[in-house]
Amino acid sequence: MAEPQQGDGTRLDRIEKAILRLIETQSNQEARLDRLTQDCHQLLTAQIFLTDAQRKAEEKIGMLADFQTRLADFQTRLADFQTRLADSQAQLSESQQRFEATYQRLVETQQHTDERLNALIQIVDEIIRRRPPESA
Repeated sequence: MAEPQQGDGTRLDRIEKAILRLIETQSNQEARLDRLTQDCHQLLTAQIFLTDAQRKAEEKIGMLADFQTRLADFQTRLADFQTRLADSQAQLSESQQRFEATYQRLVETQQHTDERLNALIQIVDEIIRRRPPESA
């Protein structure tokens, strides 16, 4: 067999170094692939959490929209009640004014009646005092 030549040894060293670099590169790529796999797993986990959080947020937004709709209905009904209350208060005020006017007429009539009754009492009193006593 022929002995390796000087050039062959160097060539083998270069091949060995190239193979070692390939092994190291392969090892680095596997480490990167592992990190990439972990990152993908973390992203998938985060996406699951975000999807769940988004679903919950959408549910809450739906509940809020429903609440706003009910609140708007309540405000509309409240405005209607306030309008009716204002109308009732206006009617009550008118009734109170009519009552006060009627009461004032009653007071005036009562005063007139009192004056006439007093005049009648005075006339009857004068008639009784002028009359001679009855003899039996």
